[in-house]
Amino acid sequence: VLSMPILLKLFAIALISIALLSLFFKRLTITGLPAKICLFLGGIMQGCFGTGGPFVILGYRDEFSGKSELRATMAAVFMVSNIIRLAQLGIQGELSVEVAVHYWWIAFAIPLAISLGYLVHLKLNEERFRDGLSVLILIAGLVYLLE
Repeated sequence: VLSMPILLKLFAIALISIALLSLFFKRLTITGLPAKICLFLGGIMQGCFGTGGPFVILGYRDEFSGKSELRATMAAVFMVSNIIRLAQLGIQGELSVEVAVHYWWIAFAIPLAISLGYLVHLKLNEERFRDGLSVLILIAGLVYLLE
């Protein structure tokens, strides 16, 4: 019902809210129904924008034993979600050779980003890792809001 620009602004506000909540209320534990709502919103955002990770992390962050488990789980969620998205685009007839040619560079950028992220990840303690993740989510939200 809403146009894409309005949806993108709502998404940006949600990202900014999550980032600020994570930065200023670090000890806040989200469980029960609120956690399930975050997971549900993560699914909605994954379907709308191809990225529901911040909401999934907010809903599940206290379930992980550490940053390595979080990283591995989110990598698996990202991979499965994108495989489903590729299948969906193929079924809808929106997946084409032209699209693949246009985005050829992603095949190199993703492994590079994963490798660099892993190296940074090894050097940070849990608190700095969470803060860094929150700052990146905040920056993304601001970019989307100002777009």
